[in-house]
Amino acid sequence: MVTEPASAQYQSGMAEVHLNCRRYDEALTEFEKAFTLGRDSVNVYWNLGETYFHQGQFQKALAMYGKTGQPPPGWARVALGSRTEALAQIRALQGQWARGTVKGWNVWLLARLYTSLGQPVEAITWLERAYEERAGIMVYLNVEPHFDPLRGQPRFQALLRKTGFAN
Repeated sequence: MVTEPASAQYQSGMAEVHLNCRRYDEALTEFEKAFTLGRDSVNVYWNLGETYFHQGQFQKALAMYGKTGQPPPGWARVALGSRTEALAQIRALQGQWARGTVKGWNVWLLARLYTSLGQPVEAITWLERAYEERAGIMVYLNVEPHFDPLRGQPRFQALLRKTGFAN
């Protein structure tokens, strides 16, 4: 199937490229255009939250995450000075991991939560687990802005080499 340039999926994809290139103003513009083209508003709201988060506009990020109908990710609250939600989300996800019900995206979320808490060892451990389970989300490892604080870590660099994403 060829995706038309005027489709919401195409528009959202273009916006995500800007987001991952740290061109946040352009990402906001493109995500806003996606609203006029389709009904994938949950994804767009999430990504708007991500964009505002990486711009340091944490209250706006919380508002956008809230529009997804899900609890906002704990890292949004960490940025505002509260670790409570991030720690609760970690406990819940680790409980699911222990029961064998956490895979892919949720392992990625654990890594992001630990990164936001300033715990790089734990964050990289969860990224290594995502790699071991061949989680598709790993294709974003080298471009995910949330992992910028980990990039100087030798284990993170080793993981990039293992995945084939090292520069």
